[in-house]
Amino acid sequence: MDLKKAEEMIKLMRSYGLSELEIKNGEDSIRMVQNSGPMAYQPSPMMQPVSIPSFHGSVAPVASSQETVESVSEKKNRGALIHSPFVGTFYRSSGPGETPFVEVGKRVKKGQTLCIIEAMKLMNEIEADRDGVIREILAENEAPVEFDQALFVIE
Repeated sequence: MDLKKAEEMIKLMRSYGLSELEIKNGEDSIRMVQNSGPMAYQPSPMMQPVSIPSFHGSVAPVASSQETVESVSEKKNRGALIHSPFVGTFYRSSGPGETPFVEVGKRVKKGQTLCIIEAMKLMNEIEADRDGVIREILAENEAPVEFDQALFVIE
């Protein structure tokens, strides 16, 4: 691999706020990890965290096949909604048989991991965007979720 390609990968990581990037092309592969100090949470080897850039705009709620527009607005009245940033598979814990990240009634802090969404074989930690109490978990463990589907109600 030449230096220009490595520099391009570093720029790509920074532009998307990624802490890790792995690219495979046939038998060739490269993995880059940005070390930002010790991590409190150590995932299993099969579940490597990826930082997700935050979106701070306003997006109208999208009703999935399991939700109606009325149910989304009802949930909004009970608290803030945490939505899926992309399509993937919802996991409540870091692995089978592991303790779920959060339970209904549990107090959470901003930045605390709520779940993992697997998208394109990458395990992405979804974090709380505020302090609060989990009032409802709206997705089923190991179930597919849609982009912008409501996952949690935080009050």
